[in-house]
Amino acid sequence: SVLTSEKSVSEIPETMDDFFCNFLVSLGMSRTLDCFQTEWYELIERGIITAKDGGLVPTVYTCNQHLEAENMRLRKDLENYKLAASKAKEAFLKMQKERDFHRMHHHRVVQEKNRLICDIKRLKAHYESYEPTLRQLSEKYQTTLRQKMLTSLERDRAVGQV
Repeated sequence: SVLTSEKSVSEIPETMDDFFCNFLVSLGMSRTLDCFQTEWYELIERGIITAKDGGLVPTVYTCNQHLEAENMRLRKDLENYKLAASKAKEAFLKMQKERDFHRMHHHRVVQEKNRLICDIKRLKAHYESYEPTLRQLSEKYQTTLRQKMLTSLERDRAVGQV
């Protein structure tokens, strides 16, 4: 830097009137600020006080101001993080509910599938027991049909011979 012997701007203590004006601005007290500035510069104009009479603000006050500003910033950050965490928690709980819903639906579908498989096996076994009975009935039907045909042929011959 060009001026190594001088303090940096951040290290130079603030004058009392600047500190007080900044304090009033930070609180939004514009009428009080106008009143202070009017009275302050009026006293300087009359020569009752000089600009140097106000002195410098001890660094502890400016340090407190910086710490208060940082504290406010950190509180805002904390609120933002809490809000984000709350939203994330809500989203997580919603996802858990959806997961549980789909898991239960899957279990119901699996149970229904297993029940249907058991029903199909039971019906197959039931119909397999009918197959021999159907074969027997079909054979009896064929035999009866042949006998009927033979009987009708014999009757036709008998009628033809008479």
